[in-house]
Amino acid sequence: MISEKMIPLMKNNSAIRMMFEEGNKLAAKYGRENVFDFSLGNPSVPAPDCVRQAIIDLVNEEEPTVLHGYMSNAGFEDVRQTIAESLNRRFGTSFAAKNLIMTVGAASGLNVAFKTILNPEEEVIVFSPYFLEYGAYVRNFDGKLVEISPDTTTFQPNLEEFEQKIYQMLFVSATPSDYEAAHEMLRKKLLRSWQQFLRKNSRNLEV
Repeated sequence: MISEKMIPLMKNNSAIRMMFEEGNKLAAKYGRENVFDFSLGNPSVPAPDCVRQAIIDLVNEEEPTVLHGYMSNAGFEDVRQTIAESLNRRFGTSFAAKNLIMTVGAASGLNVAFKTILNPEEEVIVFSPYFLEYGAYVRNFDGKLVEISPDTTTFQPNLEEFEQKIYQMLFVSATPSDYEAAHEMLRKKLLRSWQQFLRKNSRNLEV
């Protein structure tokens, strides 16, 4: 038996997954080299040799019960510390391993975060264009997705619409994961706009 909550979700399969499956069909028909699949973000070039060699070294040299065993909930301590040091070196921050939690990709990380902080019927604001699966992650915990359309002249977030739609005490902001888009969004002019907005509305927001 399937729950009533799952029935409409099954009728509306992931558009990105559907594109991926269509890409596989086209590849089988025309040849993989003739199809450019931008659906799931799978790698289109091989990983560097050093990555391949590191995997081989782990298999050959790591103690098997450690290699195939469970880690602590937050992830391996040495991995978290290495990432913290990388962030500190690149961005002048002061993170430590205790500040980081490893997840199996962004999807699991967002689901854990939403489960932790999101109550039923609370709203999650996303800036369009956004990864379509954000909606599924929010609905997993009975939240509501609120879209903010882009400023089509600059392709930046529409802060006026954002200001109109944000009225609850708790909000979560999900931004595009693409690094180039994120870099463009964080230009100085946009940062100043955000600062002005937050100063104006700081009493009404809980971040």
